[in-house]
Amino acid sequence: MLFRSAFAVLLSVIVGLGFGLLPAIKVLRADVQHILRGAGNATTLDAGGRFLRHTLLIGEISLSIVLLVATGLLVRSMTNLQNQPLGFRVDRLITSWIGLPRIRYQNNDDVARFFTKVDQNLRESPGVEAVALGYPLPLQGNRFWTSLTIAGRTTNPGEYEQASLRFVDSGFLPLFQIPILDGRNFTDGDDKHAERVTIVSESFAHKYWPGESALGRYITILRDTPVPSRIIGVVGDVRATIEDDPPPSMYVSYKQMSFPSMQIVQLSRDTSNSALARVRQAAQSVDPEQPVEYVASMESIVRGALDPWRFALSLLGGLAGLATVLTSVGLFAVVSYLVRERTKELGIRMAIGATRSDVMKLVLSQSLKLALIGSGIGFALTFLVARLMTSMVYPIHPKDPAIFLAVAVFVAGISILAAYIPARRAARIDPLSALREE
Repeated sequence: MLFRSAFAVLLSVIVGLGFGLLPAIKVLRADVQHILRGAGNATTLDAGGRFLRHTLLIGEISLSIVLLVATGLLVRSMTNLQNQPLGFRVDRLITSWIGLPRIRYQNNDDVARFFTKVDQNLRESPGVEAVALGYPLPLQGNRFWTSLTIAGRTTNPGEYEQASLRFVDSGFLPLFQIPILDGRNFTDGDDKHAERVTIVSESFAHKYWPGESALGRYITILRDTPVPSRIIGVVGDVRATIEDDPPPSMYVSYKQMSFPSMQIVQLSRDTSNSALARVRQAAQSVDPEQPVEYVASMESIVRGALDPWRFALSLLGGLAGLATVLTSVGLFAVVSYLVRERTKELGIRMAIGATRSDVMKLVLSQSLKLALIGSGIGFALTFLVARLMTSMVYPIHPKDPAIFLAVAVFVAGISILAAYIPARRAARIDPLSALREE
């Protein structure tokens, strides 16, 4: 969705700026001396041409404001994303992925036995401070949105509650520094011979037992052979994606409910390649034919989650800068053309007593009038664009006053600077020369 919206903005900008370049190219190719000295014969401006030039300029200003505000909102949104609490530790964690083939690992006991041995081998490896097993990891999406039932609650046939599911070991929560708010963590004794237990997130507990304790409640996860599971702990919320609120989540011990894919997380100061080599050695000492794929630090996973935002920000920022430059050129072109067409009129005004300051104010006021109209249209369109952005990206306030004020001041400054040079030239017109040109 983010990329489609960026492409739509890009297409509209190309079309708008393409048309907006026409008056700028025309004036920039003209001889300035001819504009100020030899074109005083035109006492009236063609109404159709004037309307077209003014319309294009107003459109450029409007488009620039939309892009500038959109860029500002995206910057604010990305800043909020980078500063939001993720709910887990990021630094010095290196992850590797192992996927076991069902041909060789056909039952849950074989899967659990393999990962337990790999975990033990890694804990004995030098350079490893801590190890944990888990799948899926935070920021890797809601890959297991699983159905469940809650003891004591009735639902319509075929309708079930839904929550995110993670398979972990007893070291997962401590390694990621996910706080235990109530109850206890898993232990090595929570295996297939023990009572089935589950840990739930804070949002899960608040959703189903608001104002009450979730400890001791029973749920049944509808996976494999459904067995009632007792809730033994409540932990802090963890984000599954960078932009969405943390989902209600359940954690199960992989020794009680296993999955053939697992990610090995090491706390280490070594490089990713060294960490990957250790995992391969630990895994292949258990099964020589088992490959180990994918190695990445949690810091790189967080950066990767922000990459689409950085791309959209760089795209919008670049387009906003281009639109601003072309708007400045367009305003300069239109005002220069206006001065050319009104050379005689300005000469007469100065001949009957108008000062150079009066002429500059006249030209600047007419230029700022166009800028004001374009700004009004631009800010009106911006409210619509901002509302659209709030439905596509991380929540932002569509009427952020600081951003709107900053854009308004910036556009006003650019408009004054772009109109100042032709206005200054108009103020230097020699009244006698202008009248003689007639």
